[in-house]
Amino acid sequence: MDFVNTGQVPTRLQDFAAATDTGETSITGNGCENVELQPGENCQVTLSHTAEEPGRFSVTLTAVTSQGTTLTVPLSGEAVGASKPTTATTGEPTSEPASPTATGTESTPPPDVTGTPSP
Repeated sequence: MDFVNTGQVPTRLQDFAAATDTGETSITGNGCENVELQPGENCQVTLSHTAEEPGRFSVTLTAVTSQGTTLTVPLSGEAVGASKPTTATTGEPTSEPASPTATGTESTPPPDVTGTPSP
């Protein structure tokens, strides 16, 4: 998933964490931790999910900006078999009110940092 600084000031992302409702999710690659993103720059985080059984699952990815804002990115997917890595798809990122914040396509205040899945 890509994180893009769409704001006007540099920001740093840190303290990434992934929590899931079922199975096990881990951050397998993090090119964003403590990297200062200039306006327009991006970085990438990779997640892996191992299912306990087939079915839907939800993951919440969080990170904190250097401005103190907590970004929250809800993800969901469907496991087709037990104990096999499954790719999560993105939901709409949300954040506490502050700048920069996460962006989504729903009616939320204009954000500065975007979390979207990469191909």
